[in-house]
Amino acid sequence: MKIDKLTINGFGKIENKEITFTEGLNIIYGENESGKSTIQTYITAMLYGLDKKQASKYLPWNKGEYGAINTLQYTLDNGKTYIVEKNLNRKTTSIYTKQPYQDITPLFSINKKNVLFMEEQTGLNQTVFESSVLIKQKEIEVEQKNRKDIIERLLRLSKYGDENIDYTKAIENLNKLNNEIGEGNTGKHKKLIQINQQIAELETDKENAYKNIDTMREIDQCIKELNKNKQKIEGEIQELNYIKEIKKRPILNHYKELSDKLIQCKENREKLNEQLKLYTQVNTITEQDIAIIDKAFNNVLQNSYQAEDNDRSGEHTIKNQIIKERIEQLRKSLFRNRFISGVLTGAISIAGFILGQQKPYWYSLLLTIPVIGLITYNNIKHTKSKIATLKERNHRPKQSNIEQSSLLLRQKLETIGIKSDDNAMLPVLVHELKQSWDTRKDITKQILDTEKEIAIISENLRISSGVMDIGNEKEIKNDIDEKKYQKLMQKYNINEAKNIAQIEEMIEDKKEKLKEIEINISSENKELEILSIQYSHPGDIEEKIEVALQEKTKLERTKESINIAKSYLDESLRDIERNYIPSLNRQMSDVLNNITSSKYGEVDTSSELDIVIRDLNNGTLSPESLSSGTIDQIYFSLRLAVSSLLSQKEQLPIIIDEAFAQYDDTRLRNVMNYIADLSIQRQVILFTCQNREIEQLEKINSAYNKIILEG
Repeated sequence: MKIDKLTINGFGKIENKEITFTEGLNIIYGENESGKSTIQTYITAMLYGLDKKQASKYLPWNKGEYGAINTLQYTLDNGKTYIVEKNLNRKTTSIYTKQPYQDITPLFSINKKNVLFMEEQTGLNQTVFESSVLIKQKEIEVEQKNRKDIIERLLRLSKYGDENIDYTKAIENLNKLNNEIGEGNTGKHKKLIQINQQIAELETDKENAYKNIDTMREIDQCIKELNKNKQKIEGEIQELNYIKEIKKRPILNHYKELSDKLIQCKENREKLNEQLKLYTQVNTITEQDIAIIDKAFNNVLQNSYQAEDNDRSGEHTIKNQIIKERIEQLRKSLFRNRFISGVLTGAISIAGFILGQQKPYWYSLLLTIPVIGLITYNNIKHTKSKIATLKERNHRPKQSNIEQSSLLLRQKLETIGIKSDDNAMLPVLVHELKQSWDTRKDITKQILDTEKEIAIISENLRISSGVMDIGNEKEIKNDIDEKKYQKLMQKYNINEAKNIAQIEEMIEDKKEKLKEIEINISSENKELEILSIQYSHPGDIEEKIEVALQEKTKLERTKESINIAKSYLDESLRDIERNYIPSLNRQMSDVLNNITSSKYGEVDTSSELDIVIRDLNNGTLSPESLSSGTIDQIYFSLRLAVSSLLSQKEQLPIIIDEAFAQYDDTRLRNVMNYIADLSIQRQVILFTCQNREIEQLEKINSAYNKIILEG
């Protein structure tokens, strides 16, 4: 892989700058603070991304935000060229192929908005990239925290030639799986302890299921007994009600008689009220009014009687006698006239009959009869008139007293609304008035008596209805089973002296017992319902136990397999260590011999990348016992050896930043010669603020691409 071009539109102090690299050696020259570190960070940011601290540090100085689009173009070993475009403000990344120009961003994985194109294309994550191919001043030694990642990749690479095969990860996964399974006795989240707990719980559930079955059977039997007692008490209540009903018969009969009598009284009251309406004209007349009218009427009668007595006494005696004689004569004359009229009429009739067919005589007879009848009628009428006149003269009272008392009577009658100008009608009016008033008074008395009787009957009915609870009885049944009645009386030890109230107390006691039984039945049914909801068939639980035991066996076998796999992996890792360390030592020794003119024989590294030097003259030496320049050379060799081993998938470029500041001229010459040779095989980008590196390259006539940064 090689980096072709950078297009920086805004990053730190650099703005609108394009940098082009060649395949071999590239020298980026600039004084301090000219932007060399900014470019290095830009490369890392374009390939992997920026953390929050870096994003804040490298904001464009003049804008306060990144350029809209920053790009980096690179070419892989297979010759395909790619362009990375990043909008660092929006934190978006796009990957394109150059020929043809095509967006291939969706082909790569994304982690926390970072497109992992570089890891998938080169096999290096950012940590390994910065710890191997990126060699900075004072950071030549690999940091302890980054060694683990590098070692793991070197292990995979040395065994299979593919650093993506992760043995440590596999062991971690096996340990994780083994830990998840657990030992079966500790750790509530361990699978084995969970399955053991599940089996124990299922065994308890099975035991409880059998207990529940027994309990449910007991409850069911209890409910049956309670229902049996309930039916018994309900029957007893029904029998006691039958006894009460028989004892109620006389009272009910009396109640019905009272009810019928009440209806009759109410009907009679209605009739009397209707009769009373016929005498509304005397509604306002009081007993005092009747007494006054009666007194006035008696005065009229008394005056009339007095006048008649006067006519019979003294001076009128002879006159009255003469009048009586004259009346007797007139009566006799009236009798004679009637007799003569009858004889004449009969004679004429006989003559007409005898004459028969002689019509002239018949017509004369017909004309004579009316004339005779008319004469006779007038005589009789005149005679009657005379008799009446004589009688009136004989009985006429003293008119002045009669008129005065009659006037007073009429005035009294007018005060109550009765008017009459005819004195002869006064007795009739008074008689009718008194008769109407007496009748109304009698009707009113009958209504009051009826109302009292209704009130008494209603009160008796109310008392009977309330005490005996018979207000809703519609009818009285006539069918009485005397044998049944007597048998029930004996059953409940009830004699005829015991009244209905006492029987009702017995019924209430039965009802209380019935209510208690119903409560117990409800409680038992509720408990049975709860047990039914919680009920599980023991056979179903047995099946679950069997499944759990199979799962337990599977986990135990898996755990056994994991332990076997781990033992094989551990052995494989030891083989890998034996293989990769010699390879790393060879690579590192080769680099170190080249840059030190074979001053040091062998370099050994441990599995933790700790280094020791085997000097031919001084034996084994640790880096800390050597000069700082030699230490830089040793760790530079380690970096190159590591980057070489990790470049199996892609030949990665080497980026060096002021790594040779502590080198003397000899060391610098040796290392520049090695870099010049190395640049033939892979791209090298060297950042420097001195001309020493360029002068050495000029001396050995090495080709290079010089990029000058303005301060």
